Amino acid sequence: MKHRLRALLLLGILVTGSLLFRENLQAKKAYTRDNLIRLHIIANSDEARDQAVKYRVRDALIESLKPRLKGLNYREVKTYLEQNRVRIAKIAAQAAAASGFSYPVRVEVGRFEFPARAYGDVVYPAGRYEAVRVVLGKGEGSNWWCVLFPPLCFVDLSSANQTSVSQAAGEALTQEDGSEQDVFSLRLRVWDWLQDEAEHLARLISS
Repeated sequence: MKHRLRALLLLGILVTGSLLFRENLQAKKAYTRDNLIRLHIIANSDEARDQAVKYRVRDALIESLKPRLKGLNYREVKTYLEQNRVRIAKIAAQAAAASGFSYPVRVEVGRFEFPARAYGDVVYPAGRYEAVRVVLGKGEGSNWWCVLFPPLCFVDLSSANQTSVSQAAGEALTQEDGSEQDVFSLRLRVWDWLQDEAEHLARLISS
């Protein structure tokens, strides 16, 4: 009887763990390079003042975009960005001017090549992603990016102070191209093992 109770308890733990793991697995697969939109800002140069302007432009754009993109789906966000390139460029130019710089600003909306990056606990493989790209001046400096859809840019800036957000997004770790596939493959193997163990315990209890 004790063995049966232990088996039931273990089965319950395995089933609960399997369900939670499955939800996490599905969440990781929910967004791909075909339904993500990035905000990508390229600084004029790597001089400290140009990098500071880049972050000021970032703050101005996110403050402006947050209420306008709230509740929109992928296609609606993409359409808004395409139709408001001039407005986005104006906001960026005003932010730069407030810092004492009269940069020319170029805004492009389309699919651009990105290297593999880790953003939070999610790895984005290298490839072409939809993005709104804001180029400041010569565009020869280090860049900053975040995920505009789903709206991770807004979550990050509202949940951490400005310095830590800049470090987290600006110093994202470069991953090897196959890293996401390897991690996902491992998750699938763990999921299969959890299912097998739960089925095995169920057979023991019913016998």
